[in-house]
Amino acid sequence: MLSPGTQVGSYTIVEFIASGGMAMVYKAKHEVFNEVVAIKIMAETFAQKEKARHRFKQEAYVQRQLDHPHILKVLDVLEVGSTLAMVLEYINGPTMEQCLEADPGPKTDAETLALIEPVLDAMAYAHKRDVVHRDLKPANILMKPLPGGGFSPKVTDFGL
Repeated sequence: MLSPGTQVGSYTIVEFIASGGMAMVYKAKHEVFNEVVAIKIMAETFAQKEKARHRFKQEAYVQRQLDHPHILKVLDVLEVGSTLAMVLEYINGPTMEQCLEADPGPKTDAETLALIEPVLDAMAYAHKRDVVHRDLKPANILMKPLPGGGFSPKVTDFGL
């Protein structure tokens, strides 16, 4: 795990966010632009395997092509030595899974549609471009807080 203050390319690690099967995600800040981003860093054990590196880069490339308000934006791919990282739009909000766990009761039809309709729209957009999300689940949907309250779902981690 990287410590706060660690440099990855032009980015300074601020804090650890989460980990998955192949990578760890950190909040980071660009040293010149002061922009806050998320950086998904491939685990060293996978980064040593050329096939895994290729899949990681392919996921970044494909997801970057998907310009949709409910799909998380990929901003860049970094290779620093053996480190392979994906720079992503930073969402300061919970996952859909965390939202559902925090409020586990039944949802009204309107609440259900507000949660799922943007996700379905994003998936329809991706499917029209021959992209299939291989791991769509509430844990892979980030909930971007809206200024007036509520959330806007953002699909991430396509796992191509």
